[in-house]
Amino acid sequence: MKVSELVNDPLIVDWIDTLNPAINTKKLYLQAMQNFTDWSGKTPSDLLIETKDEIKSGKLMRQRKIKSYLIGFRKHLQDQKLSDLSIRSKSLSAFRRVQGNCV
Repeated sequence: MKVSELVNDPLIVDWIDTLNPAINTKKLYLQAMQNFTDWSGKTPSDLLIETKDEIKSGKLMRQRKIKSYLIGFRKHLQDQKLSDLSIRSKSLSAFRRVQGNCV
């Protein structure tokens, strides 16, 4: 999803509102989310539904698909030979912090 779509997505609005980041940090988070959704091919709603289903079925965090998505995305960024700082900023650490709200 493009940033222009993400800023109107109710799940992303809730996520950003929960974090209450500074303007530049918000832009960074939205760009990171765009990168993640483009890489995964999933919308925030897709991720939320999938995660809720896995929680309801009793899967532990280590068994959930979101964990493999985040690891896969991090590896994707590492394969691009990005610096550790770039990887951290693009790897959605904030997304993981509030995954109970978003995914």
